[in-house]
Amino acid sequence: MNDEKLSTEEKYLTAESFQERIRSLYDQLTPAQQKVVLLFRKKWEQICMMTAKEVGQKAGVSEATVQRIAVCLGFKSFRSMKMQMRGSLLKNRAVVNFKLKDEQGADKASWLDEHVGMEVANLMQTFRLNGDEAFRRGAGLLIRAGRIWVLGSKMGSGVSAYLSFALNYLIGKTVLLNLSDCAEYLSSMDEKDALVVVGFQRYSRSTLKAAEIAKGRGAKLLVFTDCDLSPFAKISDAALYALTDSAIFLDSYSAALSVAHALIAMVVRLDRQNIRIRIENTEEVYRNLNQ
Repeated sequence: MNDEKLSTEEKYLTAESFQERIRSLYDQLTPAQQKVVLLFRKKWEQICMMTAKEVGQKAGVSEATVQRIAVCLGFKSFRSMKMQMRGSLLKNRAVVNFKLKDEQGADKASWLDEHVGMEVANLMQTFRLNGDEAFRRGAGLLIRAGRIWVLGSKMGSGVSAYLSFALNYLIGKTVLLNLSDCAEYLSSMDEKDALVVVGFQRYSRSTLKAAEIAKGRGAKLLVFTDCDLSPFAKISDAALYALTDSAIFLDSYSAALSVAHALIAMVVRLDRQNIRIRIENTEEVYRNLNQ
């Protein structure tokens, strides 16, 4: 059967079935092959607009490797996989009309256009990866916790700093950790606690080890990471995902911060009365301090 003449059933690949194919195959792949399927997993819309050669260049592997991975995932070819992914997006009315580069050439667009386009793409794909239930699960875990600890290193520290301040302001009992002095805090964690961990590629081994120790002591883990195949997601009790693509060499954490803010909004929705009391008490202290 010609790739261009797929049946309706073949054409409309669901995101869920595609993700399941990747999950079932992932642990059997080499590190280079895992880079390719992570790209498939996280950048569904972009893959629909790319050639196998472009995917290989972005993942740092050969075009032949990309083709082989598509076949391993059960497709006749990369082109067939791409057509089915595109059909699924169109069926579900997802946004497919953006590309990493202007069709006339990247040099025809201004740097600001490229930057904004990348940020918008990150946000759209990020909120496709997270549903209402994911935010409810994460917010409920925090509300029920006896204590909340927040840990993020390097560029992830921007997200962890925002989360720790906002959570402590709204519900209290929140402490911001850093890797240099978290050992003492880890030793006191138990099943009543929740640890929020920010862990994106490149996945910090020290941060992951701290999360594993907390998990071993019974603490619940809420992770911010890039996809469900990340090592942080695999040990989590709840996970929220964000893309960090950038037009420059530094990753963008705008989408991750947006997810953090959405989580805070869900906490407020689920615990509004207690939060109102907490805020009123805090604001009264602010007024007294400023007298």
